[in-house]
Amino acid sequence: MSNSIKEEAQEQAEQAYKIFLKFMKWLSYGTVAIMLVVASCNFGVDGTGGKYDPDPALQDEYRSRMGIT
Repeated sequence: MSNSIKEEAQEQAEQAYKIFLKFMKWLSYGTVAIMLVVASCNFGVDGTGGKYDPDPALQDEYRSRMGIT
C-alpha cells in the first residue's frame, strides 16, 4: 500500500472520531437536560406514597389482593 492511502485513511478516521466525540457530548448534554426536566416535574410520584387507595370502599379489596388480610 502506498503511504498516501494510509495517511488519507488516518485523516478520515481522525475526522470521524472527532465527529463521534462531538455527537456523544451533545447527546450526553441532552440526556442530562431531559432528566433534569423530568425530575423537576416529580416523575414517578403517584401521590399516594405507595399506600392503598384512600377510598374506604376499596380498602378491603386492596388488602385482599395484596395478601395483607
